[in-house]
Amino acid sequence: MVHFAPPLLSRSCGCTFTAEKHALSLSSPCGWVHLKLPKWVKSQLALTLAAFLHEGHFVRHIRQMRQLYQERQVTLVELARETLAGKLDVQPAAAGMHLIGWLPGKQDDRQVARAAARVWVDVSPLSLYALEGSERTGILLGYTAVGTEEMRAGLQRLASVLVTPR
Repeated sequence: MVHFAPPLLSRSCGCTFTAEKHALSLSSPCGWVHLKLPKWVKSQLALTLAAFLHEGHFVRHIRQMRQLYQERQVTLVELARETLAGKLDVQPAAAGMHLIGWLPGKQDDRQVARAAARVWVDVSPLSLYALEGSERTGILLGYTAVGTEEMRAGLQRLASVLVTPR
């Protein structure tokens, strides 16, 4: 019996692989292997996952997604500056899948999120994640699953419900 763990997976979630005869099993704190599946299905899943990782497909996927998300973040910041000037301050971030749109003044971010939802724009109020009141309010803007045209249309709808401070 041989025990091994692909470095990327073992560091991220503590998974280990066990090779026995012609099968490979996966034990993981993640829990997905504890599904009520026949043993041969779990073995096939483990073999497929091991091959996917070993052949570098996961690392390649992560690299491609980072590049795509970086491009989308740049697009969101540029479009927000054009569409939401004076209504929402959106700055780039070094990492992540969301950006903070800072609201001017002391606007109620929960009220802004509700208004955005009425025009089919999904944002989260930053105050949901705060332990206590903050000096600034804002909304979280996701960009990873949104193409340029959808982003542009969503920002225009968001602009229609944001108020410009006087």
